[in-house]
Amino acid sequence: MGLGNVTENVRDVNDNAKKYIDSSIEFYKLSFFKKFMKATVILSMSLLLGAIAFMAILIFSIAIARNIGQAVGDIITGFYIMGGIYVLLMVLVYVFFKRPLEKLLLKKFSDIFFEDEKDL
Repeated sequence: MGLGNVTENVRDVNDNAKKYIDSSIEFYKLSFFKKFMKATVILSMSLLLGAIAFMAILIFSIAIARNIGQAVGDIITGFYIMGGIYVLLMVLVYVFFKRPLEKLLLKKFSDIFFEDEKDL
């Protein structure tokens, strides 16, 4: 085996290593882009649906507060009662649903970011 063959083999190994590194970089760029876009779509849909739900709840709350106010004889009291209901609901959600919500979100986003690359 001559020195020329060894030099040529070293060059081939070097070229193959560069191609492998370039391919790996491109793969990880594509993988990151896919995961980032999936998370972005989920976040965007959640925000959109949350905004629509917020508007619906706001309109229903105004109607319910007005009806409660008419029932007790003072419209402002109806709004205070609705505000109290929402404060109570906020405390209950914070106390009872904080941990399950954290676990749900952590699982969902870890499934996105740590999924197998077979379908990429």
